[in-house]
Amino acid sequence: MKKSRLLGTNQACLIFLALLFAGYQAGASAASLHASADVGAFDITGAPLGFICQDSSTSGSPAQCLGTYNFSNSELNYHSTASADYGVIRFYGESSINKTAAGSSGPFAISTGAGAYFRDQWTITGGAAGTTGSLELSFDVTGTYDNSMPDTGLTTGLELWNYNLSTLTDTAGQVPPLGSSGTWSYTGVLTTPFTFGEVLDFRVAMGGGSVLLNLSEGGYDGQAAFLDLSNTAVMNAIVVKDSSGTVSPFSLSTVSGAVLFDELAPAVVPVPPAVWLFGSGLLGLVGMARRKKAA
Repeated sequence: MKKSRLLGTNQACLIFLALLFAGYQAGASAASLHASADVGAFDITGAPLGFICQDSSTSGSPAQCLGTYNFSNSELNYHSTASADYGVIRFYGESSINKTAAGSSGPFAISTGAGAYFRDQWTITGGAAGTTGSLELSFDVTGTYDNSMPDTGLTTGLELWNYNLSTLTDTAGQVPPLGSSGTWSYTGVLTTPFTFGEVLDFRVAMGGGSVLLNLSEGGYDGQAAFLDLSNTAVMNAIVVKDSSGTVSPFSLSTVSGAVLFDELAPAVVPVPPAVWLFGSGLLGLVGMARRKKAA
């Protein structure tokens, strides 16, 4: 059987992700969190046959699908979880199946995955009010994976939706290739335009999981795959550039009030009163020196 080591390229995977993120653009306004875990079956065209499990959370607590599903002569074991906080997204998707009779009927593919997002509204100042700039959000993505068995695949994606402009950016071009199994680590940078002094309404989402393919052809005894990004996309930097592309100092206010965003934004360092006193003292000494010389 053909081995499939995928990252968002299989038709069933793409449809699964589309369903997983359905409704994100119409989600709650201002600051909000959402997590979703899903297990879905697809036919050979990628059309959904139905969901085996769905769970979601908007409180910041994890969403989870965990259990066993029987169909034809097969038993599917699935486990997916997702959680979100402001600046942090975690998810996990694992599935395995035993095929007791080769060639028994069943769906073309089963996807076990999860996804999450955080939405916030930021006002960035520091540049001339009303001028445009560019916001760069950097994330550490780390985890482990295994899709070494025949007819298995993985899918994932990190994206930013700008509600002001109705534009989507992702980190697809920054994702390193996957092997059959191992550790996965990269830094993904999401970039979007904004206007200094005006509210930027945006959402950052990430999701994915494992896919078992060609089950209608008999599958594979012990077929299994997993993608563990349960300690993953964590924001590690906020960079603001002005319209010329020059890194610009800035101040940040957020609707969420998330501590992480304050920690990553450059702190405005006030001049301590002692410095002013020291400066005044120096000026006084200069004055005294001049008077002494004149005398």
